[in-house]
Amino acid sequence: MTTRRMLSLLALCLLAACKQPSPDTSATQSAADTSGAATEAATPPNPTVAPQPTAPPPAAGPIATQIGPKGSQWDLSKVAVTGNVLTVQFNVRTGEENLWNPSLPLSDVSVVDDATSQRYSPLKDNSGKPMAAPLNTINDQKLKLDIKKNSSGVIWVKFPAPPATSQTVSINIPEVAPFDGVAIQR
Repeated sequence: MTTRRMLSLLALCLLAACKQPSPDTSATQSAADTSGAATEAATPPNPTVAPQPTAPPPAAGPIATQIGPKGSQWDLSKVAVTGNVLTVQFNVRTGEENLWNPSLPLSDVSVVDDATSQRYSPLKDNSGKPMAAPLNTINDQKLKLDIKKNSSGVIWVKFPAPPATSQTVSINIPEVAPFDGVAIQR
């Protein structure tokens, strides 16, 4: 017996229990209900009705935004731990001026664990090169901020991850207002 037929019969039983038919029509009514259920069970589902697609989730906006040099806007887009590494990423947008700063040393960029006040500097790879981008081609210890007016660029920096018990960090970049109390994605 198909599931649909079983559900139809169950519904009929419930209806019969709720109704109090007169004695002279109960046999006729019961036979009509059963034959209708059989017809309904034999009817195939409508193939022209397609399930409605679900809407995609809305695009995530910035976690926080601060103003930087020359009126630039720094949108914090990622603060996430993977393994033992904390990645911080920004989308930097300029206004009517080019954003160029060849002297932004990565040693001045830091993350502070809000729970312990521990300051973390950017990680370096085995050759001593900072794990960040874009780097200045002449001095790889500095970020290369060279974004044309009315455009944007992505900047990311990797740090040692704070302990799992730490829930928020504060991010400090010279000439940019601080990002305080930012939740860490784990």
